Amino acid sequence: MASILNELKYFHAFTNFVQDIVHDLFEGVCAYDMCLVSRELIRRQFFTLSVLNSRLQGAQCSYHEICNKLPVSSSLDCEMLPLDASEAWCFTSVFSIAVGHLVPEDDNVWKFYLCLRSIMDIVLAPSVIAEELKLLEEDY
Repeated sequence: MASILNELKYFHAFTNFVQDIVHDLFEGVCAYDMCLVSRELIRRQFFTLSVLNSRLQGAQCSYHEICNKLPVSSSLDCEMLPLDASEAWCFTSVFSIAVGHLVPEDDNVWKFYLCLRSIMDIVLAPSVIAEELKLLEEDY
């Protein structure tokens, strides 16, 4: 199957095969999508920005990130969250712990977030089995 990326002017999947998870996933997909997810869940009144900020400030991603508190957002009126790669990883990782209990399980935006988390978990896994890769092909 041909990659849709081959349609780009300066890219071809065969010759440009190096992937950059920091820029592609964390500073790209996560920073953009988590802004949209957060904004929409707040718009639906599942929680407030103040609640989200408070919960994220109290979160600890892992031993190495204990000192790296996530920045507080004064607004989500932006195209993407102003986070570096480790902050975007931490934000996306702890979002479900911070506010997941406030969002209905069947909410379509929440399902989208869970899909993003699944993708992130698979991409970051030290190894995967073939059945896990099939999860990347499912429509959510």
